[in-house]
Amino acid sequence: MTVIGRDAELGRLRALVERARLGQGGALVVCGPAGIGKSALLAELVRVSVDVQPVVVAGAETERHLGFAGLHRLLRPFLDRLDRLAPPQLRALRVVFGLADGAEPDRFLVGLAALTLLSEAASVHPVLCVVDDAQWLDHETAQVVGFVARRLLADRVAIVVATRQLSAFGGLDVLSLNGLPADAARELVGQRIDPAVAERIMEQAQGNPLGLIELTAGLSEGQRTGAELLPEVLPLSRRLEEQFRARVRELPEAVRQCLLVVATEPAGDAALLHEAAARLNLDPAGFGEAVAAGLLSVPGLGFRHPLMRSAVYHGAEPADRRRVHGVFADIGRLGEDRVAWHRAAAVTGPDEGVARELEEVAARVSRRGGHASAAALLLRAADLSDQVGSRVSRLSAAANAEIRAGATGRARPILDAAERLATGPAAARVQWLRGMVSYASGDLDAAVPALMQAAAGMRRYDAALARQTLHDAMAACFVQGAYRVRLIEAARAIVATPGSADLFDVILDRIADFVLGVPDAAEAIRRTLAPLTTERAEGLRLFGVACMASTVIGDMQLTCDLADGWMLAARTQHAYLELARALNYAAVYEWHRGSLARAEALSAELREIEAAYGLRLSPGEVLVRCLRADEGAEAAAMELAGQAWIGLFAQWGLGVLYLGAGRAEQALPHLLAACPPGSYWVPHGEPDLIEAAVRAGDLELARDTFERYRAGSGPSPLVLGLISRCQAMVGTDDDAIAEHFALSAKQLEQAGSALQMARTQLLHGEWLRRRRHRQAAGVQLRAAHEQFSRIGATAFAARARAELAAAGIAAAGPAPHQAVALTAQERRIAALAAEGATNREIGARLFLSPNTVDYHLRKVFQKLGLTSRRQLTGRPLD
Repeated sequence: MTVIGRDAELGRLRALVERARLGQGGALVVCGPAGIGKSALLAELVRVSVDVQPVVVAGAETERHLGFAGLHRLLRPFLDRLDRLAPPQLRALRVVFGLADGAEPDRFLVGLAALTLLSEAASVHPVLCVVDDAQWLDHETAQVVGFVARRLLADRVAIVVATRQLSAFGGLDVLSLNGLPADAARELVGQRIDPAVAERIMEQAQGNPLGLIELTAGLSEGQRTGAELLPEVLPLSRRLEEQFRARVRELPEAVRQCLLVVATEPAGDAALLHEAAARLNLDPAGFGEAVAAGLLSVPGLGFRHPLMRSAVYHGAEPADRRRVHGVFADIGRLGEDRVAWHRAAAVTGPDEGVARELEEVAARVSRRGGHASAAALLLRAADLSDQVGSRVSRLSAAANAEIRAGATGRARPILDAAERLATGPAAARVQWLRGMVSYASGDLDAAVPALMQAAAGMRRYDAALARQTLHDAMAACFVQGAYRVRLIEAARAIVATPGSADLFDVILDRIADFVLGVPDAAEAIRRTLAPLTTERAEGLRLFGVACMASTVIGDMQLTCDLADGWMLAARTQHAYLELARALNYAAVYEWHRGSLARAEALSAELREIEAAYGLRLSPGEVLVRCLRADEGAEAAAMELAGQAWIGLFAQWGLGVLYLGAGRAEQALPHLLAACPPGSYWVPHGEPDLIEAAVRAGDLELARDTFERYRAGSGPSPLVLGLISRCQAMVGTDDDAIAEHFALSAKQLEQAGSALQMARTQLLHGEWLRRRRHRQAAGVQLRAAHEQFSRIGATAFAARARAELAAAGIAAAGPAPHQAVALTAQERRIAALAAEGATNREIGARLFLSPNTVDYHLRKVFQKLGLTSRRQLTGRPLD
């Protein structure tokens, strides 16, 4: 078969395959409407690609509810190499494919296993993965394919995805397939047709190849010659489906029923389809007649185009559809999940038995990580429920599954339906889910009251669940920078809800005590958390509430120790959402320390997880870029500034960026947005607001903010050092100011925060210079300049240098920081290699194939002039 008018597009695809064959893997998404020729282009690519192993799969509308079904078909040719995977990856794939029982594997681990398996297979022979009709892949498969496709670099793997919408494939190179040029369109229409009629068809089809072929084929002889009127103009897809439906209606009843069998279970299994036809007493010759009519293709008995399948299935009588579904439900070898779905499609009204069966299947699918698929099963189970209570329960479970799948938009209408029916405990659960939807989607203003309302409804039924919900509400308050009144409300509710002796409950009570101003609550938090820094918690649940508690009291070192333990536990258990939360804490506090390379590496790792889950959690990245005053940092922060939660950190970053440049008036509104009056927590942004207010001449704002910050913060070296600095900035007595600056530097050095100590030295030096204490000012400004230069805080280093120049003092120490010319990815890989990690271990840590790790290491060696991994040990990479 020759593809007409697609030479440039085919050339681009062939170049992708050739690069992969030579060891430079990659991916391309072919995007375009139905009938535009995606499938034909992909088939031609497979035909002309030599020296590669092609694997071709297509999404099927009837499989969208079967989690990982598409992935299983994609990886089936390589399953004999499963034993080459690391044990956690092997278990992940076996569980999601239903080959083994086990805990639900994280989707990140499944993606990494798929990447490793393809990389292993490609080490023997280059692999070309072709995924057609990807808009109908099950949600889980689409996510994994996107994950793998974004990580191909040094593997002999090419992935080509054809889809009508990008959805899970954002961030990949796209080949947009448009209509054919006029000469190619005319060639498809053919010569035996009136030129004016051909022009009308070309105008209606707009270069769509399927439209050109089928609209022409549907004309009568009189219409071809122009003697008869052409059909009514309709949207192309609707017109084509109507045309296919008309063609089907012209076929004998037995053939139509054979087509319905294929449309109901388009698995490409001819033996299965013939068995179903036999049970329906259909003549199998009907399949051959459908092939002869150009509707089915062989082998496999599949439809020539998905619109044909849609026309057949939706054009059939509902009773006929139910009858065919019922037959497939009785064929046991389809598997329990598929059988349950067919049985659900075969019933006409409420059927509690079938609903329970679907619910059981959904539970199995969820345990394999197929939450989007489970949600579809639970929704159908809710439709078939014969009691209001069971319907609400299944709707709630479906919404929860959508939340776990990251599809909060799909969860909302499900919760609307459940809320209209729910009463008592069920209503409280629905409200909790509504709060979690708002939390997950970043709408924290809606999340906090919903969670508080849910906790109030749960208290009389389940105190433990009520306290967990109050924890979620309090976490949302902190994430939001919520107003103190909401936080106090949550704390009071925690105190009023009886807890247990469980450490989680104890920590939660300690946080509530601190928020409510109980004496010595900060020290009680430290005593409670201390064991967690040495005796690793058995579960991950404790680390989240522990880091919240240590952050509340401002103990940076304690938070860092806890975050380290959290990251280790999350990596060990392959719990990547938990890892994301831990990385988030660690990145911000490494920024506070002035360890920008470390903060950047943690943020980059967090970004990888965000991409897989559709989240935006990494404030460390924007803070690092603003402190370094990177090119484009201001624009990037401005773009994020209006978003929920992450916008608070973007505003803070902008304030720091402008403070570094000495533009306090410009910094002030951004810092006010990050730390508005009455807010509780952006981790220690208030000292920056106080500095901006003082330098802008708004002493009243500076003093009010100082009193609020001092009253709401727990004693720790970091907080005490920042409070001393703020006290110096708002003070009026010169002797006291000098003492506060000196004390601040000492406390911040003890806290291990090189950045904040240098900030104090800079402010102290500026204050001394304004009082003409030139020599003393020089000591402070030189120390600040050296520290900022070493850290890489470019704008602050320049500000210190300018102050030295104003004092007539030459800047000593290093020039402004010049980072080694390594990318963030290269720095991360080099650091892990320096610790002795193998390529496979690094790949598992950073979600890359070993070949890609090797590629990056070779670049590192080239840039640094090294010849072995041993030379990386002790080598500064930032």
